[in-house]
Amino acid sequence: MNLQGIAAEVAEVLAGLPDVRTAFPYPPKKIGGFPAAIVSYPESLEYGVFADNSHRLTWPVAIVVGGAVERETAALLSGYVSDVGAASVLAALNDKADWLTVDSVTVESAEASVISIAGIEYMAVVFTLNIAVTTDER
Repeated sequence: MNLQGIAAEVAEVLAGLPDVRTAFPYPPKKIGGFPAAIVSYPESLEYGVFADNSHRLTWPVAIVVGGAVERETAALLSGYVSDVGAASVLAALNDKADWLTVDSVTVESAEASVISIAGIEYMAVVFTLNIAVTTDER
């Protein structure tokens, strides 16, 4: 299982969302423009949990839309949390059928949150992904 490859492929999908300026396959030290997508590190890995003995990763990703105290930033989250549409994180990740590094990605939940990067607070929506991988050879 190639965690860097998984993070890069998820970041590539998120980079294709409208207006996303940068997609990081790792937590960055700073953000240069908004919105930005950030693929964090996996929160958990469960081995052999599915009938085919595949593994499950729980992995958070965030869409950061701007400063936490800016009035307009909360309104920018709506397209990303929608279940349909060009900006929908759920649609972009759940509908991708040709994953190279994993078998499937399912968006389990989304939570609006203030996150801190290098001591600066930003408004974001954090998505929890459920990722299935059947083999370590990917």
